[in-house]
Amino acid sequence: MMNSSLKQFLMDLNQGKNLLVDGVVCSASAYLVEKIAAQANEKTILLVTSTPETARQLFDDCEVFFKHENAKLLRYFPAPDVLPYTQLSPNAIEWAERIDLLFQLRNHKPLIIVAPIAALLRKLPPRSFIADVSAIVRVGDEINRENFIEQLNEYAYEEVALVETPGSFAKRGAIVDIWPPSKSFPLRIELEENHIQTIKEFHPNSQRSRNSKENLQEVQIPPVREFIFTDKTRQEAIERIHHFADDSNLPAREHRTLVENLRAGIAFSGINTFLPAFHSKTETLLDYLPEQSIIITDQAIDTEDVGQKLFTSVSDLYKNCCSREQIIPANLLYDNFSDWQLKTFKHQCIIFNGFAAELPNNNLAKHTLNFSSNADLKKLV
Repeated sequence: MMNSSLKQFLMDLNQGKNLLVDGVVCSASAYLVEKIAAQANEKTILLVTSTPETARQLFDDCEVFFKHENAKLLRYFPAPDVLPYTQLSPNAIEWAERIDLLFQLRNHKPLIIVAPIAALLRKLPPRSFIADVSAIVRVGDEINRENFIEQLNEYAYEEVALVETPGSFAKRGAIVDIWPPSKSFPLRIELEENHIQTIKEFHPNSQRSRNSKENLQEVQIPPVREFIFTDKTRQEAIERIHHFADDSNLPAREHRTLVENLRAGIAFSGINTFLPAFHSKTETLLDYLPEQSIIITDQAIDTEDVGQKLFTSVSDLYKNCCSREQIIPANLLYDNFSDWQLKTFKHQCIIFNGFAAELPNNNLAKHTLNFSSNADLKKLV
């Protein structure tokens, strides 16, 4: 039976109010998110947490509480596992998962996204990039095999002998195997006289086709990273690199090496730091959300603290950077938390706290639900 405090909370939710909810601890966050999702009328919901660990826990809890239909909408948006200015490249599979989610949002399907604040402050390619870049192959299409292979290279797919991991492809005769990160299984595309005959899923371990009831008729193949390596994009990146280098103290030899690597299409370690060189502007996940989305910040005080410290850490790395990454300013790679938070109020915002706390924004309808432990949930579930 629903208590009166929860009823009032849901009434304010349906009226579109921004809400502050105290007394939300343990798995109560997921329980409340399920109630919110049930009344969201197919709105996209973004759940923000302080760390990757808390995001994963909330994701797991949501899987427990969610009804089947809403469970299918759950997505996790990972944070990069390395920071810029370290000459390191992030985990390729996780990076591809980030890109795949942008394509899903572009398709205007309502989603329930769980993400740590570090994933949300990091800048992304603009929506125009996602709209313009994606290969769609269909059974019956005429396709030039060599041109298709070249496109996969431009999209940062790794050529291998056997496709066993997302983001890779293999070619042999009239067959091209590829694993788009958006797919649970890799795909086998069979050609005959430059026409696509079949598209089948296969098992990466056995390399045998899956016993699915019917073959796929078409598939979307997104890029694996946030930019593509065409002649045009490389030249545009080089021109922006010249501009960035003019405003920095990058040694001339480092400048030349950077330009030569880009011209040759070499994806050197740390290349993700140069995202602003490949795009005329960058955005964050907030820009991808549909209008009238719902943004829920879990344990808001902790999340703000982590967000503020993250931007300070990235700024310090930028100031002390001696590598070629020094030419890219930190504010082109990360939003500071305060600016990011202001943007969230374009949507309906809900803040969960474990205890009563005063927050700067006074335009919040305040509720106290008093979940002291998971035992309190048993009375409601």
